[in-house]
Amino acid sequence: MVKHAVKKFAALVIAAAVAMCSMASVAFAQEYKSAGTALTASWNANDKKLNLKAEGNLFAESEIVPGDVITTKAVISNTSGSDIKVRLVRVEDALKDKTNPDLYNYLTVKVTQGNANLYDGAMSNAQQLQNTQVSIPNGEKAEMNMAVTLPATVGNEAQGGVLDTNWVFEVTMKNAPSSGTNNQPSGTPQPKQTVVITVPSKVGSSIQSGVDDIYHNSAVKAMRVGLAIAFVVVGGVYLKSKRSEKKAGKRKMLERKPLAELIAEAEKKRAELERKQAEKQK
Repeated sequence: MVKHAVKKFAALVIAAAVAMCSMASVAFAQEYKSAGTALTASWNANDKKLNLKAEGNLFAESEIVPGDVITTKAVISNTSGSDIKVRLVRVEDALKDKTNPDLYNYLTVKVTQGNANLYDGAMSNAQQLQNTQVSIPNGEKAEMNMAVTLPATVGNEAQGGVLDTNWVFEVTMKNAPSSGTNNQPSGTPQPKQTVVITVPSKVGSSIQSGVDDIYHNSAVKAMRVGLAIAFVVVGGVYLKSKRSEKKAGKRKMLERKPLAELIAEAEKKRAELERKQAEKQK
């Protein structure tokens, strides 16, 4: 019974230690939420062109550490008077000064629209995106969400890294109107029009080293301390249980022996003691 309790307690303590390690590994990781950018597609009746305007950066963070996630979005409004399609074409590396590490080579990107996963992979591979298109009827909006992550496994090689990127969006109107007032087009459809716009995003610096030195990594330190505490607690409980078992065993042995047998053993011990004392006196 006691052994079973000790085993159960030990399992709980070890599980707690593992949980502490998991929490420690992300203790310094954060999620940065950016307001994102607003894209507006409109129709200019004077020059008969589709216009696309962007307001705000996708994100502009001063610093990040391994494990951090930047969430942002592009809200696209269609006021053109016709249905449009919007596509994230690519994510360009715009960093000119390569003195510091380029985080473009370390970051990952996930692009979603509603429940649809449009892209999930390395930022450096987001050069020619094909499945990132969203259809937006006239007068409606759509939201494209992005999550940019610096993986927790990134090491010291990215320390001090910076990021400067351009996110290229393409808006296509299949049936461009030939006349009409702004945002209220009418007339004979013209050949489709496509407009491209770039939205910047930046990160000032990656300030924390990664996992090169395992003994100086805070998560590993916490793990070692947690496991040490777990072993001490479990060991102490185990030794205490063994002592309790030993005492309980002696009590059970005494309880099982008949009274006559116990008296005989006591008389035998007394006789033996008297004999030894007599030998000493000779």
